[in-house]
Amino acid sequence: MQCPSSTLRLGLNHAYLKVVIQPSDPSVEQCLTSLGFRPIASVPQLWQREILSGQMVAALRQLSHLVTEAGQQSSRGMITALSPESPQFFSEFLNAKSLSDLTRLVRHSWFLSLLSQQRLFFHYQPIFRLGSGQVVAYECLARGMMDDGQELSGQQLIDAAKATQLTHEFDYLAREVCLQSLALLLQGSAHLQQQQFFINAVPNAIAANPAILEQHLQQVMDLGIQPQQIVFELTEIEAVRTENQVAQAIQRIRDWGCQLAIDDLGSDVALNHYCLEFHPDILKLDRAMVDGCSRHPVKQVLLKSMVQAAHDMGIQILAEGIEHREDLQFCKAIDVDLAQGFALARPSILLPQDPSRGVETRLADWAW
Repeated sequence: MQCPSSTLRLGLNHAYLKVVIQPSDPSVEQCLTSLGFRPIASVPQLWQREILSGQMVAALRQLSHLVTEAGQQSSRGMITALSPESPQFFSEFLNAKSLSDLTRLVRHSWFLSLLSQQRLFFHYQPIFRLGSGQVVAYECLARGMMDDGQELSGQQLIDAAKATQLTHEFDYLAREVCLQSLALLLQGSAHLQQQQFFINAVPNAIAANPAILEQHLQQVMDLGIQPQQIVFELTEIEAVRTENQVAQAIQRIRDWGCQLAIDDLGSDVALNHYCLEFHPDILKLDRAMVDGCSRHPVKQVLLKSMVQAAHDMGIQILAEGIEHREDLQFCKAIDVDLAQGFALARPSILLPQDPSRGVETRLADWAW
């Protein structure tokens, strides 16, 4: 199946590419004619135009402006280096997506540039153990940098990855860059070498390409990072499509000595199912469940039940999104193991050599 990432690879390897479109109606044909497209003689229902790869973004932008949104949705298209005389040409077109999928790349061309130039970096948010008030881990949060120096949030990156259907590619690149960054941070820091680091992983992505997961696990060793320092945090767990393949990938993570966390556990997620299927070491409570829990009786009942069930299975609970002292105190009272949130410590691009400094006063004020 052709995808945006294959389009990028074609663009790197060929000076000229063909945009091939199957127009859905005469109005789309009229637009294509005005842009220099012509029907393929052997298959007149398909129209094509040969374009310099460096001009592809501009050509797709013209298409997005001239063809109506309805026309883009109902017409199909692909970008290829193949000739219509090639035996693979028509089999490739069978997998062509809607024209809107191609033009969507233009609207997020900044994201394609960001990925190709690997302009990612990370902020690190401390994770505290509630029993002692000590920092025991950090969550690695991806950020991006535009050409003009503008910083992009993690949510902006995720939204762009979904819009361009490059979630897997973003997941792979972010994890690779993250491990490289961690290796540099850990050099010469005895304290940080005792900490764990939570790194996001999209389950469908690691299941779809086990070879890349294996490369990242080997990268941990090659960079001198201790496997027990890495916690793979599974996100979008409710969207898992192939549980058997995900389970196999998780087993490889465990075989290498890394730990596993499941993100955004809420009342709508079947706790027992995912615990039995994936056997996580840590469950992260959804911030929607945590925020306001100190004054919300229903949340209190649900949280107590989740904590008790997790502990019965030997699983630690992490409350994220702690914003209020009362919520922190309630979580501590019901034996939540770990916590993170802006009220405790904000993400930072720098990791302190002694994380207790700078938070001692706050912890004392909160009667830890």
